Formats: sequence, C-alpha cells, structure tokens
Amino acid sequence: MDSRSGTALCQICQREFTDDDDLVPRILTECGHSLCTNCAKQILGNQKKILCPFDRIPTDVPDGDVKKLKKNYTILQMKEEEKFRRKEQIKGAVKDKKKTRKNDGTCDENPSHRAASFCKSCDADLCDE
Repeated sequence: MDSRSGTALCQICQREFTDDDDLVPRILTECGHSLCTNCAKQILGNQKKILCPFDRIPTDVPDGDVKKLKKNYTILQMKEEEKFRRKEQIKGAVKDKKKTRKNDGTCDENPSHRAASFCKSCDADLCDE
C-alpha cells in the first residue's frame, strides 16, 4: 500500500494491483507477502520455488505456474471499496457545490453586476465585463 495515495501497489515494480492478468496480487503462501503476477513470474524464472524478496522465505509454486498461487482477494476488495469511496466523495463534493451556489442572478466575480451568462466549466454566473 502506498501511504501517500492509499493505493495498493506491488512493492517490487511499484505498479498498482488490478484484476488484470499481469497485475493480479499473488500470495506467497509461506510468508504471506504479495506481489503482482508479472513480478512473481520474473522472480520464479524456471524454478519451482519463489524466494520471497522481502524475507527470503521460499514458497513452492505448483507446476511452476505463478497463476496457481492464490489471488490476494483482500487487496482487490480494498481497491474496489476505495474506488467506491472516491466516487461517493466526488458525488458529495458536486452536491455541496450545487447547494452553495447562490443563483441570485448576480455575477460571481463582481456581485454588483447582473450575470449575463453561465460558465459550465467554472460553475459560475458571469457578467459581460
């Protein structure tokens, strides 16, 4: 997890975990650490065991296929929950902005003037001056 952004990252390649094939978080069952499928493949090479890059504990890889290591569904679920929270925060911010807009016909930049138009990108009533 990247503490600055709250994003779940593979600690080897620093790419964000996804449910996409190469970036699926895979659990090293002997120690509990997770890495993306792509990094697990690179570390495994043509071996039958992955030596954990964090604590050096070996994990057997069934048939030498990292896709047979369990997915870390906890990380994937946390990502979905974070995505949902962000959407809700954005919805809330948009609602709050709409509630605070005065909509009294005056210019938002110069309240002594009447608004002549509305700027959608600024969400502001503007006069001609």
